[in-house]
Amino acid sequence: MDENQKKPDERRRQVRLSKSLLVSYREVKDYIKTGSRSIDISRGGIRLPTPRNFRVGTTLKLEISAPNNSGKLSLTGEVAWTRKTSGGRFPFEMGLRFIDISREQLPMLARICRRSSGGVAWLG
Repeated sequence: MDENQKKPDERRRQVRLSKSLLVSYREVKDYIKTGSRSIDISRGGIRLPTPRNFRVGTTLKLEISAPNNSGKLSLTGEVAWTRKTSGGRFPFEMGLRFIDISREQLPMLARICRRSSGGVAWLG
């Protein structure tokens, strides 16, 4: 299957790109940030390992570091799902859906979602 094609049972609108990006996040009502590395990302959201199990619907403030120190993207995300993993330092995984993305943020998000080969990693 071509990397840009979705599986028949896929619920996402965008294809995710496996990419390890430094991400800091915090609950909107909190000031304590947690750091993690992304598992994958798309124009619509990001998957992160996490030390705690967030409730679905929780709103988080995210700061995603672009590759090669080319800037940081500040976004808001909503927890769409969580699941327990095999344990370790990050015993949970969560999928976040980006919300309220501005027109100004889209070009940086597109750059972050670019493949190394230059193609874009999401379907429009």
